[in-house]
Amino acid sequence: MSGINSQGPARPDGWEDGEEPLTFYYNRERRIANAPQNVRDYYSGQGAMPRGFFKVLVATPGKRVLFFSILALCALIVFLTYSVPSASRGEVADIPAELSAFSFEETLYISLRLGPSKNAEPRTVRAEISVFNADGEVFDRQVMEKKYLGEEEFFRTKTGDYDIIRVEAVLSCGGQERSLKSSITRK
Repeated sequence: MSGINSQGPARPDGWEDGEEPLTFYYNRERRIANAPQNVRDYYSGQGAMPRGFFKVLVATPGKRVLFFSILALCALIVFLTYSVPSASRGEVADIPAELSAFSFEETLYISLRLGPSKNAEPRTVRAEISVFNADGEVFDRQVMEKKYLGEEEFFRTKTGDYDIIRVEAVLSCGGQERSLKSSITRK
């Protein structure tokens, strides 16, 4: 029976009659004297952390290296995003083109956008769109032609989505060819 004896409840400090409580001696000065130097500096007020967001990020040499490494990585990502050409965008005979494809409810929708061109002479654009399955085999191939007048035009088609992983379009115009590739966006 801990806490209650035959005479009533236990002493207010939680110890039974006849038991001696453990005595805990705490000497802060002695504990701090045996502590590492950075703990002693902190308690004396010398090791105060720098205030401010940027000062905290560059307070120590290790933090500086990490901070500037992250900045360099972010700059590299931004540079590569805007400087490396995308496989789904390109030009053929001064006509900007962009290929995109998305899957919705077992149907694959493919869109080939021809952007406006400054050289607005009428010409015929031929597009051969191939759809590849997971084994790398051509699942479907469609050939389309349109008259391009310098304004925005679209080649649009759809096909069944049976493990399709990639769409490729070969544009031909004025004796030039350009191949565009796009992965499938699942919705």
